[in-house]
Amino acid sequence: MAPLAIKKWKKIGDASKTPLLDRLHEKFEFELNQPIKDAIDCSMNKKWKEYRCRLHKKFEGMGGNGDIRLAKTNKLASTRGVTNKLTK
Repeated sequence: MAPLAIKKWKKIGDASKTPLLDRLHEKFEFELNQPIKDAIDCSMNKKWKEYRCRLHKKFEGMGGNGDIRLAKTNKLASTRGVTNKLTK
């Protein structure tokens, strides 16, 4: 749900963050005031960075830094186990 092409969480617009917040609000009952919203945003920022880091490490492991064609060839075997926790 969150765009991976944007490198900084702060640059992700509210249009992308709102569905994530709505999904969280469906699973948990909480009052949505500014301090809670800020804490959730901080937590999502951390999870998003961790997810991008895991994806980058997988890409490097598939040979993506040297040759993107090699990474595309190895993608099926190497992407097992990588899940987006923000959308679960």
